[in-house]
Amino acid sequence: MDFDNFDQYSEIQKSLNALYSKITSDDLESPINNRILESLNKAGFVNIYENGNEINPLNILSLVFKQAGYHGLNLDLFSFFIDVPLIFQSTKSSNSSHLRDHLSLNKIIATALKEPYSHVEEGFYTFGIEIPNGYSITGLKHFIENYNESDSILISFQTHQGVKIALINKDLLIHEDQVITTGKSVTQITFKNLEIPFENIIETNDVLELLNEIDLTQKLMRSMFIEGVTKKMMELTSAYTAERKQFDKPIATFQAVSHRAASMFIDQECLSLVNQQALYALSMKTNNKENYVLTAKAWAADVSHRSSYSAQHLHGGIGVSKEYSLWKYCLLAKEHEIIHDSAGVCLNKIGKNITLNQ
Repeated sequence: MDFDNFDQYSEIQKSLNALYSKITSDDLESPINNRILESLNKAGFVNIYENGNEINPLNILSLVFKQAGYHGLNLDLFSFFIDVPLIFQSTKSSNSSHLRDHLSLNKIIATALKEPYSHVEEGFYTFGIEIPNGYSITGLKHFIENYNESDSILISFQTHQGVKIALINKDLLIHEDQVITTGKSVTQITFKNLEIPFENIIETNDVLELLNEIDLTQKLMRSMFIEGVTKKMMELTSAYTAERKQFDKPIATFQAVSHRAASMFIDQECLSLVNQQALYALSMKTNNKENYVLTAKAWAADVSHRSSYSAQHLHGGIGVSKEYSLWKYCLLAKEHEIIHDSAGVCLNKIGKNITLNQ
């Protein structure tokens, strides 16, 4: 079954390829700084939940991230594509105007919603104690993207009344910047009895269910991104082994090389299938959507690891040359392999779900 076969699929793919191909700025910069976000917005790919598209927004998002991976662009724009749009749809809070400003690119909001197990209350490490005019928050948030470009930040925290989401001015926060695998900067925030007023709370129905939907969507888009990355790695390897000669023959004709390349192709096809199945389950909100998404992320993590290893092995010395484009894709594969849970963590969650008959 081909879940990619929706109307305008090819047109959207071509449009994204044309857009991404024009980007020549430093890949280590934020997509906000190097105008990727601006270009996507002009092309109509931002705030797609409200643009009246007949196509399911998740189908469009899957292409946005898959083609970004194929072009080697580290698309850390989850607050624009996933976090804030889903929260905005679920809230009637007075703060919703700030969320709309973010989606209109007038003000930038970073998001710090993820906790080790944010779909259950006991999984939160950030706590808020109620005080006369609001909450006093203590805890830690890590791996926050686009913090330095933002004006404010959305956080989640646990209280005696349940999990809450709040919008906070980032000038009140203690933060530390960190550089990760690809050279991208992320931020860690420490809360030490930070007081926030009640009016900063974003009121939504069933916060845990909302955070779980955000987490699953992020996992799936990471998997889609990895599919694009590994597809490009496979193509680079195919082209190189067809041109590189030993004993006056292309090394692609050698049995050991062809078997290794065939394994990369099989991995790529399997990843595409599980991603499509997860996309269908999540877009249709089926009861087993979580297991499908976890399966996709587990496959993506393993395929990114094996594809990097195989591509570098078949390229020989040039495979680890920083001047050759494969190096950039290998760094992206390593980074996204473990972001939003490694294969082992995903498989453990699936096992628990099956044990609990979920």
